Amino acid sequence: MPETHYIEIDEEIISTVGRLRKSSAAENIFVFPKRSLILQSIINLKLLAREAEKLGKTVIVMTQDEQGARLAEKAGLRIQEYQDSVLRAQRQQDTAARFTVRHGETIPMPVEHEPQTGLRRSNEIGSANFHAEATATSPVPPGGMKPAREPNLSEPAPRTLRVRNTTPPMQTALNSMRSEPAPTGALPPMQNHPVSTPTAGRATAGRELPSTERKERLRRLFENREEEQRSKVSRPVTALSSSSTVSPVPERHTWRWFVAGTVLLIGGAAASYIFLRPEAIIAIEPQSVRHVVKRSLVGTVDGTAGIPVRSIESEKTVRISRAATGQDAANNAKASGVITIMNAYSEAAQPLVATTRFELPDGRLYRLAESITVPGTRTDSGKTVPGKIDARVVADSTGDRYNITSGTFTIPGFKGSPKFEKITAEVKGAFSGGGSDGQKSSPSISVSDLDLAKSAAADEAKRAAAGEIGSSLKPGEIILVPSLQANLIGTPIAPIAGTVAEDFEYEARFQVKGFVISEAAIRSLLDKETTESGGVILKSRSYDISYGAVLANFESKRIDLTVESDMLFQASIDPAALKSGLLGLDEEGIRTYLSTHPEIRRLQVEFKPDMFIATIPDDAERVTVDIIESE
Repeated sequence: MPETHYIEIDEEIISTVGRLRKSSAAENIFVFPKRSLILQSIINLKLLAREAEKLGKTVIVMTQDEQGARLAEKAGLRIQEYQDSVLRAQRQQDTAARFTVRHGETIPMPVEHEPQTGLRRSNEIGSANFHAEATATSPVPPGGMKPAREPNLSEPAPRTLRVRNTTPPMQTALNSMRSEPAPTGALPPMQNHPVSTPTAGRATAGRELPSTERKERLRRLFENREEEQRSKVSRPVTALSSSSTVSPVPERHTWRWFVAGTVLLIGGAAASYIFLRPEAIIAIEPQSVRHVVKRSLVGTVDGTAGIPVRSIESEKTVRISRAATGQDAANNAKASGVITIMNAYSEAAQPLVATTRFELPDGRLYRLAESITVPGTRTDSGKTVPGKIDARVVADSTGDRYNITSGTFTIPGFKGSPKFEKITAEVKGAFSGGGSDGQKSSPSISVSDLDLAKSAAADEAKRAAAGEIGSSLKPGEIILVPSLQANLIGTPIAPIAGTVAEDFEYEARFQVKGFVISEAAIRSLLDKETTESGGVILKSRSYDISYGAVLANFESKRIDLTVESDMLFQASIDPAALKSGLLGLDEEGIRTYLSTHPEIRRLQVEFKPDMFIATIPDDAERVTVDIIESE
């Protein structure tokens, strides 16, 4: 059953830890009031969690302080919602447990007082008026008990009389007194006192004495007064009832008391050493700072420069469905035709993707129906001949004014670069299909719809390839997703632009290429990052990684990328050296030590026991150092 502890608002952590140590329950509920001193510091809560883990116990925090509950949960402690009904039930169980008699136990009964019998006590033994008072008539006890008859000394005594001298003479052996006659002056005669015979079956103390020997001893008892003073009886003799027995009195031995005292002294010294020797727990929080670090990295497949990378390739066939967003007007709405594209820029081929814009001098725009690659220049008879290719384009808007027969096109995307004037196009044959901007009739498939379908299919191909390649990655490798490229293979299966339809299907096959990088190598580089704060060199402790701009070159098998990392830097602290430097220091010495160690942000010392101790012990075994990591 869990044990509940109610914590005061100003109670310190050392008191709470003491409660946990003294508790015999494996599960302990600590009830904290709002704004409790312990709940204001996560260091206190972490110390409580560490102590519970060391003792193998479970600590449950119950409080109405939401901020304190969050700190306790952050420190690794269990949180239970504050409920008055649960606490009342726990208190009732504790009360019931204290007043429950277990099987086999007995309930102590009140002590019955010995009835007043009117018999003489032994405090008058040896006095001058003993005989006179002894012959006086004794009061009749309650209940009408008759006076006991005078014992006949000629008959054997019906009871056993035991006389003990508490100050024995010098003995030659341990039990030598048992062979000597009993000392005189111990007890007066008891003619007028009733004596009851002990209950049958019970052993009586001492031994039976003949009547003549008993008379002789009684005579000597009254004659020798000096002996009587030396051997006074240590405790009174009371009349024996029929239900009582005379127990043997143990002999007193000085050596036993000496041994007992020695054992108690040694035990007390051992307990003082164990429970009162001082211990110290030192909590250290190092200096820390957080920075965003950006690094430009290079990766090559052959590993000659930068981090190691690996190129990947995969082919994927993708089929998707799209909704048509175009509108069909009379006479097919948009004009289309064939143009001849010329590349006089360089010998390198120039790829052009579908929907690339071609513009006439008057601003009319046409879009490339499918992706093409324009050949580079070539030399023929010493002359440079531009590369040429024919391609189909569709007007960007409806109207019969897009039905042209001639014209020169430029590519607006190259504006501002030498390619703008070197890569051009000419009309090849008349354009047709453009109608007037009349009334729209039904939805149709536009060039934009086909372009969006191609882009969506390429993205789907990248995802499929990444999932397939991801299952075969080596430890520490990741797919650099921004480096993935999907190139169309062949001609896609799709309707032509301008087809009247509400939706359509697009199917194409793509070649997916990309790079796999070793993130372990990147982390190895980031682990070496350092920074300086307050004259202290801080090393990287934790960080995350995100990838910025990525430039992939599949021909040279090289990749350039930018890595961004939110890094936490922390000072390095040697716990052994720190412990050695703090041994034996008081509060002033600790301040002096901190002034020479700027790598320490905060230091807190907890003493055990907390009894006017303000100095760290000199013994390293009684000092514990805990490093509190920054978050």
